[in-house]
Amino acid sequence: MSLRRNSSMDSSIASDDLSDSMSKLMCMVKQSKKVFVGTYTEKRYVQSVPTYRDIVSIDKEETEVIKCLIEIQKVVRKEFGQQKFLGITCNMENNSIVNYNLWVELDQVPLGKHWFQIRSLKMNQNSIQLQLKYLRPYKDKEQALFFNDSKDLAAFDIKQIFTYQNLCDVTKFNAVLVMSIITVIGNILWYVSEYTLRLSRELSHLIRALTPIIFGFYEVLTKCFGGLLWLFYMLFSGNSGPRNPPPMAIMSRSPPPTQYHRRYSNQAFR
Repeated sequence: MSLRRNSSMDSSIASDDLSDSMSKLMCMVKQSKKVFVGTYTEKRYVQSVPTYRDIVSIDKEETEVIKCLIEIQKVVRKEFGQQKFLGITCNMENNSIVNYNLWVELDQVPLGKHWFQIRSLKMNQNSIQLQLKYLRPYKDKEQALFFNDSKDLAAFDIKQIFTYQNLCDVTKFNAVLVMSIITVIGNILWYVSEYTLRLSRELSHLIRALTPIIFGFYEVLTKCFGGLLWLFYMLFSGNSGPRNPPPMAIMSRSPPPTQYHRRYSNQAFR
C-alpha cells in the first residue's frame, strides 16, 4: 500500500511539474508574439502524426526567433524526450546549422517569402507544434526602395523633353538608323542575287549533263514496256480470235484446169 501511494504521489508530482513547465512555456510563447520572415517551401506528409504539415524555413538573421525555438526544443525534449513529434527541425551543413524549419498548418498561403507571427504552442496527443499567423507577403528592400524612389520622381514635362538639342539628336539618330537599314538591305540583295546566279548556272550544267541520261533511260523503258505489251497482245490475240486465211501471194499454186481439146478426126470422112 505504501509503495502504491508513493508511486501515485510521484506521478502526481511529475504531472504537476510537467504542467507547470509547459504552462510557463506556452505563456512565454503566447506573450512573445514574435514577428519574423519565413519562406514557405513545401507541404510534406508526417508519418508519426499522421497528417500533412507545411514547412516554413527561417533564416539565420532571425536571431530572436531562433533563441525562442531553441528554448522550446530544450523544454520539450526534457519533458517528453522523443515521445512527441516536435515541429521544429534544422538543416545542417558541415556540422553547422543553416536554417530552422517549422512544421505547421497554414491556410491557403502561396509558396514564397512571407511575414508570420508566432501566436501560441499547440500540444496534441502525438505532436507539439507552433501556431503561426500569416500577416502579408514579403517585399525585398530593393523593391521597396524602387517604389519609394518612384514617388519622388519629377512630373512629366513636355517642354523639357522636346528641346532643340533633343530634336537634333533624334534627327541624327534616325538618319543613321535609316542609312544602316538601307545598307543592310542592299548587302542582303547583293548576296542573294549572286547566290541565285551561281545556283542557276550550276543547275544549267546539271540539266545539260542529265538530259541525255534521262532520255536514254526513257527510251529503254518505253521499248521494254512497249515490247512487253506487244508480246502480251500477240499471245492473247492469237488464241482468242479466228485464224485469218493466208494472203493470196503466199498461197500454193494449184494445178491448171484440165483443158479438153476437141480433136477432129479425118477418118470419118474417109
